[in-house]
Amino acid sequence: EGGSLESRLHGECWDPREAASLIATLADAIHQAHRQGVVHRDLKPANILLTSSGVPKISDFGLAKSIDGDLSLTRTESILGSPSYMAPEQASGNAKLVGPAADVYSLGAILYELLTGRPPFRGSGVLDTLEQVKNCEPVYLRKIVPHLPRDLETICLRCLRKEPSGRYESAESLAADLHRFLRDELIVSRPIPTWERLWKAMCRRPAASALYLVTAVALT
Repeated sequence: EGGSLESRLHGECWDPREAASLIATLADAIHQAHRQGVVHRDLKPANILLTSSGVPKISDFGLAKSIDGDLSLTRTESILGSPSYMAPEQASGNAKLVGPAADVYSLGAILYELLTGRPPFRGSGVLDTLEQVKNCEPVYLRKIVPHLPRDLETICLRCLRKEPSGRYESAESLAADLHRFLRDELIVSRPIPTWERLWKAMCRRPAASALYLVTAVALT
């Protein structure tokens, strides 16, 4: 009755606690799907439906697959999902690597949009967006919204790490950290150091990084 979450997004920033509460509910819900052996693979605002009282419901499991890989409703060799909310391993078209961590990434992308008014990556077209998802780091949320709580930024950026192993180990763990934030308790996650972000960016694009380094040395 309340329409989709997408219909509530108008490029404006949500209240941080309201956004955290909504994503915590979704994380708890998708954790139940994972417990049943199902990965959604297409979490996005358009697939979050709201009741008349604003309770979010996850819908559209049309791209879902089983965690054990024995069942998939769609072609496993295709790039499936919505680019702005798609995990890097999904954007690379490697369906075998797409597991529960991909849904955690998508929840982080939705949280990023709720907090900043825009998704973490949005290029001029689908291919440009996919390249950004695979190779670029998201802008720090507090550079867009300076007053945003640092702990919530830390939670969001952990969800958006390129390597699945760097994200929360489960949607349940994500929900738990969000609930800690809402209770004003210490969160478990830690901020990503700047040097670590730079190093990972260099590893993903070694040729460009080498060119920048040579140029810097020459200028020096």
